[in-house]
Amino acid sequence: KNNIFKNYSQYAIWFRQYSNGNYIIENNYFENIGQTNDTHAAINFISPINCEDINIKVLNNEIVKGYMLFRIDEINNDLQSFNCIINENCMINCSGKYYIKNSTGYNINAKNNYYGTSNVKEDKFLGSID
Repeated sequence: KNNIFKNYSQYAIWFRQYSNGNYIIENNYFENIGQTNDTHAAINFISPINCEDINIKVLNNEIVKGYMLFRIDEINNDLQSFNCIINENCMINCSGKYYIKNSTGYNINAKNNYYGTSNVKEDKFLGSID
């Protein structure tokens, strides 16, 4: 929570889970993060092993001049419980084709996220996408 990340060529936050967990990424500022391809997200979750329950919340973060906000990939086992919420984030001047990459087959709840070219501080969800 409440961190500033600038000028990372790949990911600012990277998780590889080896047990059950609750992950909350909230109120962070990302600038100039992973602008080269679709594996370079500001926040990256990959290859959970021996996990039955994973809860991820990505809330109220801002990324400026990045590629994408969030990537989750390669869940190789059947989870009993998987919850992923990505809400109220703001992506400005990001070069990615999408702001979330999900290749897990599990559902992600993403609402009230802004993706645009203007910094909309007063009403950052104007023109938002779900």
